[in-house]
Amino acid sequence: MIPKDKYIAVIGCGFWGSKHISEYLSLGISVVAVDENRDTLERMNEKGIISFSTLDKLLESDIELFGASICTPNNSHSKVAKKLMEKGIPVLVEKPLSTSVEEAEKTVKYANDNNVKLVVGHIFRFNNAIRKVKQIIERGEIGDIHLVKFQWTNMERLFDDRDVILDLALHPFDILDYIIDGDINIVSSTGASYRETIYPEVAFLSGFYGDIIFQIEVSWLTPPKVRELTVVGSKASLIVDAVGQKINMVNNSGEITKLNVVENNTIRDELQGFVNYILDSNFEHPARGKVGNRIVKIVSEALDKCQTN
Repeated sequence: MIPKDKYIAVIGCGFWGSKHISEYLSLGISVVAVDENRDTLERMNEKGIISFSTLDKLLESDIELFGASICTPNNSHSKVAKKLMEKGIPVLVEKPLSTSVEEAEKTVKYANDNNVKLVVGHIFRFNNAIRKVKQIIERGEIGDIHLVKFQWTNMERLFDDRDVILDLALHPFDILDYIIDGDINIVSSTGASYRETIYPEVAFLSGFYGDIIFQIEVSWLTPPKVRELTVVGSKASLIVDAVGQKINMVNNSGEITKLNVVENNTIRDELQGFVNYILDSNFEHPARGKVGNRIVKIVSEALDKCQTN
């Protein structure tokens, strides 16, 4: 257990950071917040949460940190992680680990060289439906895998600071990396933007993971919200609603069987996993820094190869 006089810091308390705060509190963990927005700080204070306007002010205080969640904008992840790791503080960096391959590699190297614990928020590795898919594949229940197809789409507001490949396709690529063994070969990457942004809002990506063909559709233009993957094997196929945590198995005769999945709170289990790893170095955390680094490389390759309108 974490002593009550030690805190986990949440750096960046917007939409996702607020979720981290709520879930840490539900786990009985003391939280301290950092955010530059005055209204956000006032909201934290109203909830009785100690808060600071900058990370430097927190680090200069006498508050003892047990760990930290980094939920700041994507392009600041590596910088914030480095500042915390320099103090020996374990960090959970929300995905992506970095927007640059070079910075991701430096961040992981620093953590390894200085024996500081670093994990990345690849949340679907804590999703019970995705975990069950991995187990089914490993047990050979659907035979040899031929094809994995993803539809990761929703209608979203306009973003002027990010693209749909780095922000959204990262999840399908991470799930592929988690459930399938092999080296990735991205054959095709096509993206387009139609609103007032220079970044792709919709993209189609395909290639091979080992001998397995994959196809990924990501979009911020397409209603309704869908987070679905289909895994086609030689014996049967799986159709997975990742958010609803539902799996249908379809045999080669077309018969459908609804599989039992015990739904879980993925973000709470992700944060509990971070805490478990801090307490026990032997804990098998599925998204250590090297995983985050590998996914940044894969997504960066998809961006480099992307042909846009």
